[in-house]
Parts: sequence; structure tokens; C-alpha cells
Amino acid sequence: MISEGYHAAGFVADPQHDVLWQSLWRYRFSKMVASDGCVLDLGAGYGSFINAVVARRRIAVHAWRAFRT
Repeated sequence: MISEGYHAAGFVADPQHDVLWQSLWRYRFSKMVASDGCVLDLGAGYGSFINAVVARRRIAVHAWRAFRT
């Protein structure tokens, strides 16, 4: 299965990533982006960063070469 290979490649979900990105958003990045703005997260992975973002539009993109096109 494709997802098994994806996770076996070393990309493991970690709840601490959520805490880190929530803190970084709150104390740093939120000052750079208006709440009615748009944020693009390239290489979003499990979405820890984009899920912390407060913006009118949030776009997350992630690619892996074994994903079917």
C-alpha cells in the first residue's frame, strides 16, 4: 500500500509538532499574516503548520514521488 511506504520512509506523525507550530504561529508568524490573508504551506506533511494558521484562506500541498498522479 502506498501509505505504508510513505510512513516507512521516516515520516512519522508527532503531536509535539502541533505544539511547536501552534506556538510559532501565535508568537511569530501571526504578526506577519492578516487574519483575512492567505497562507500556502508547501510540503505540508501531516498539516501541523497549516492547522495552526488563522487566515481567511489556507492551502496545504504535499507531494511524494510514489503518490499516484
